[in-house]
Amino acid sequence: MRSKDETEASVGMFYYSSNEEGIGGITRKYPEDFVVVEKRPEGLIENTGKNLVFLLIKKNIETFRAIEEISERFSLSPRLIGVAGLKDKRALTYQYISIRSPFPKRDLTLMKGRLRLKYLGRRRNRILMGDLLGNYFRIVIRETRDLDKALEIRSELESKGIPNYFGLQRFGVIRPVTHVVGKMIVKGDLEGAVKTFLTMRFEAEDEKVKKANLLEPVPGERTDKSGRPLVLVPGFAVDFSSGEIGKIEREVLEEDEISPRNFRVERMPELRAPGKLRRLSISPGIGISGKENGEVVFHFFLEKGSYATVVIREFMKTDALSYS
Repeated sequence: MRSKDETEASVGMFYYSSNEEGIGGITRKYPEDFVVVEKRPEGLIENTGKNLVFLLIKKNIETFRAIEEISERFSLSPRLIGVAGLKDKRALTYQYISIRSPFPKRDLTLMKGRLRLKYLGRRRNRILMGDLLGNYFRIVIRETRDLDKALEIRSELESKGIPNYFGLQRFGVIRPVTHVVGKMIVKGDLEGAVKTFLTMRFEAEDEKVKKANLLEPVPGERTDKSGRPLVLVPGFAVDFSSGEIGKIEREVLEEDEISPRNFRVERMPELRAPGKLRRLSISPGIGISGKENGEVVFHFFLEKGSYATVVIREFMKTDALSYS
C-alpha cells in the first residue's frame, strides 16, 4: 500500500508493507505512552576506570538537553559525557551514559524529577555512540478504531517484514531537511547547507509502482547470514553491489553528482561517513494487547539503528505527525 503522506514521501517513505487499512489513533499523548529501554552489551560496566556509568532516566527531554543540564549543573564539559544513542524527547526513556570523574558517585535527581541518574559502576573508556545492542519499546496508541485489525496487520507483517526505513526523526519531523543539508555538506557546499537549514520552509511548521517482496533477494543483492537482503548506505569505505543492484546504486549517486570519495568530507572531516550495509527489512516479534477504551499497547525489541516509529506507522497509517 502506498503512503499518502507528503512528509513521508519527501524522505523516501513511499510504502507500507501491510495492505490492511490502519487502526488510526494517536500516540505520545503522554510521555509514558512511549517507553524506550536501552539494552546494554556485556562488559559495559567494568567496575574500574575513571568513567562513571549511570542509568539516565528522562521524561519529555531530548538527550542533548539532558547532557547540557548535567554539564551546566556540575560545571563539566559535555565532551566528558558519553552516550550510546539518542533517545526520543516525547517519551520516558532509560539509557546508559558515562561521566568522567570527578563526579558524585550516587543517584541524582534533576529538573524537578524529569531527569534522574542512577549510579551503576565504572568503566575505563567513555561510552560511545553505538555501544548498545538495541532498545525495548512499549508504545500505547490511543483512540484506535479496531484491535482485531491490529492483529490482522501483525499477521501480515510476520510474513512480509517491515521496510527498515530511517525514521522521520532522523530527518526532522516538522522540518525534514537534514538529508538535503547532508547532501550539500558531502558535496562541499557548506554555505548552501547553512542557508538551506535556516531558510527552507515546510507547511507543517505553522503513483503507481509495484511493490517488491521485501524478503525476496534479486540478482546482485547482498544478504546477511540468514539470507535477508541488505541495502547500501553509501560512504567512502563500502563497495557497490554487483549486477543490477550495483547499477542502481551508482545511478542514484551520479544523479546527485556524488561519488564515494565525497563522503570523506575533506572540509569537515569530523562528518566523514564510511558507509555500511543495512537490513532492508525487519521482523520484530510484536506483542499486542488492547482495552475497551480504544487503547492498544505494543511491545517489541529492535536492534540498534532501527526505528520504532517505522513499526507503528504500519499499524496506524495516519499522517506522520500522529505517530512521530
